[in-house]
Amino acid sequence: MFQRYILTCLVLSCIAPAAVQAQEVWALRRKLLASDAQDHSEFGYAVGVSADRIVIGAHLMDELGRQRSDAGSVYVLDLATQRQLFKLNATPIATGEWFGCAVAVQDRVAVVGARNNSDLRTMGGAAYVFDLTTGQQHAELHATDGADRDWFGHSVSLSGRYAIIGAIGSDVRGPESGAAYIFDVSSGVQLRRLFAPDGLEGDLFGCSVGISGDRAIVGARDARGRGTRSGAAYVIDVETGQLIYKLVPEDLEAYDSFGASVAIDGNLALVGSPKDDDRGDGAGAAYLFDLSDGQVISKFTAPDGRPEQWFGWSVALHADRAVVGALYDNSIGYQSGSAYIFDALTGEFVHKIRALDGGTRHEFGGAVAIHGAQAVVGARRNDDRGAKTGAAYVFQGRVVDYTLDVQGECPGMLQIAWQDATPSSVQVLLFSSAQGTHRVPIGTPCGGTMLGLSPSQFQVVTPPGPFNSGATGAGSFMGQAGPAACRGYLQLLDAAACHASNVALIP
Repeated sequence: MFQRYILTCLVLSCIAPAAVQAQEVWALRRKLLASDAQDHSEFGYAVGVSADRIVIGAHLMDELGRQRSDAGSVYVLDLATQRQLFKLNATPIATGEWFGCAVAVQDRVAVVGARNNSDLRTMGGAAYVFDLTTGQQHAELHATDGADRDWFGHSVSLSGRYAIIGAIGSDVRGPESGAAYIFDVSSGVQLRRLFAPDGLEGDLFGCSVGISGDRAIVGARDARGRGTRSGAAYVIDVETGQLIYKLVPEDLEAYDSFGASVAIDGNLALVGSPKDDDRGDGAGAAYLFDLSDGQVISKFTAPDGRPEQWFGWSVALHADRAVVGALYDNSIGYQSGSAYIFDALTGEFVHKIRALDGGTRHEFGGAVAIHGAQAVVGARRNDDRGAKTGAAYVFQGRVVDYTLDVQGECPGMLQIAWQDATPSSVQVLLFSSAQGTHRVPIGTPCGGTMLGLSPSQFQVVTPPGPFNSGATGAGSFMGQAGPAACRGYLQLLDAAACHASNVALIP
């Protein structure tokens, strides 16, 4: 179709790009690995991000020369440079504590859950407060009425002077009905205990928690809101402990696990329902609520959703952007995982992100966090440094006009130029005889990305040598087009961000 004989980087200022609608892209900034990775430590099991700090939990890390198996560790990195600042451990370090099973960060303060801590009670649990300027432990938190196997610290969240800690094993309303506790972060003093007023045995209230200002949200994924294990979420006044809303969507069904994940920011709340079946059994969903009236604003599902994807296993929310993890998505390989960015104001899907170097059962999307235009996604079973050592990925959001322009005459020499791609990324040039819609096959790199080309005569055009964008995200090459290519269409696929350019007509 095309005779390729040269690939060069040319100045683009003389080329007028085609006008297209701007796209928002979340591009990979860096992949993070534990500095002292161990097999089965699951670095990335929990993640958090603030304006200048990244916090990553590895709850199965062995410490003290592996004398303390599954003690757990937490890594603190500078957001701007991704340089590791501190490695945090509980004091004292204890075997099987699962320190780092949950993390939350605000400014220079972090709260870390250790649900299996047995300092006071067998697996009663604990949470720790750290100063992220110095890396010093500030306080160790325990429930004043805790009991064996409460698993206090299973979930944590932080806002202002308040921290909320989930204890899914609490039996305040029956065995494993669950509870959550509000603490003053500065003093480490417990302020109140929260529980579902209609809670029942096995609800797992506290499996997920979030807090923003004077409101908290607590998930109870096995509550009987609309059937067995359909789930529920509770919005509670932090100052009084009084219930504001019980959230149970009207379309909820048995075994949806609504409340498995929660997030709250200002007047918005996001609740994951990873076993929702709108797009197939276990495909998953997430619901966005307006907390002024407790009503559903949007129901998010994966645009390329499929059964057993578990979209909604993790959620995060900040300002006008929401991120939803689907740890069992098959985008790169079986259960490789993915995450999806949505506009929290319009409900529109924005971008799908994934680990392009991911692999089978990496579970990318098992944990997600977002702050402004920075998102962090955990892949707890990544095996770069050994079995289930884990990884985390930092993404930067940006709005681009990813443009492709074709100049010349066909048949004959064409100049193909692009701009606003991900800098220094691989570009894939695609051809079709007609415009239309064609999705990159699931299970291949960038699987699920929608193209503006028809499947008719669809093929990849492969120039010789590397086909990369430059440091500015721009580049071009010259190619000889044969008669069969004339009046066909070209489109670029950015392999780093997995988004497509405009469709350009071959003259």
